[in-house]
Amino acid sequence: ITHHHYRLLSESEWEYADRAGTKTAFPWGETANHNYANYGLDSGFKGGAEGPDKWVETSPVGAFPPNAFGLYDMNGNVLQFVSDCFEPSYDSLPKNGSPYKSDVTLNTAGDLKYMNGTKSCSYQMLRGGDWGDPPRMIRSAFRNWAPGRGYTLKTYRSAGLGIRVARDM
Repeated sequence: ITHHHYRLLSESEWEYADRAGTKTAFPWGETANHNYANYGLDSGFKGGAEGPDKWVETSPVGAFPPNAFGLYDMNGNVLQFVSDCFEPSYDSLPKNGSPYKSDVTLNTAGDLKYMNGTKSCSYQMLRGGDWGDPPRMIRSAFRNWAPGRGYTLKTYRSAGLGIRVARDM
């Protein structure tokens, strides 16, 4: 027992930690690069090995350089659960960096209309992208969620999911 409190990061905390003071699409610059992250092919959802990214699935922790805050594997490798419930836009997210926890009935449109009538906290936000995602999905600002259609958080499984925890000081 450590006698410390550990928790999932909020979406805002995750993005701040990932960007590490940068304003670019990725903490290392404007374009995805297999020298810095384990991710998939340029299009589609399939693992790809190129240069230092020699893994078609997950890579060992620390296989790529850390960002400017010294954090490893923020982009690519595995999607990271954050503590926020699903919200389709940034508009309703708290401005103070705390997690979005409003469990509201969803009323969405387009590709998300299958969520209509379900509760927002039936879905958990994910950040960072995984080993099979295309470059656009490992960008610092890209938002994703689980579970997918037909699953619950209790029954959802994926080889591309993980967690990153923060310790309260």
